[in-house]
Amino acid sequence: MAVCKSARTLADKHAPGSPPPEEEIDRFDEEVTDILALTWDLLIHVQNVSIGKITGNAIPERQPLDPQSLRLISDQRGYLSVNQPRQEEA
Repeated sequence: MAVCKSARTLADKHAPGSPPPEEEIDRFDEEVTDILALTWDLLIHVQNVSIGKITGNAIPERQPLDPQSLRLISDQRGYLSVNQPRQEEA
């Protein structure tokens, strides 16, 4: 998984007992948060498609507080895509 590789890379770049700079930790934290949010979006989607069709109940899609956050969205045909409004820093 990309996060595990990133965590290993982050740890390997620094000597034991020497913490990474705060910017690197913040960037890593952002990646992990995005992955958790997308996982939650996928869970809601799968639950709505499977159980929702049986029971008629559905959970609304997650609406992030930050409009720049990653979000898993589905179109009218049911195809999933990641909405990635956040611009990568140059």
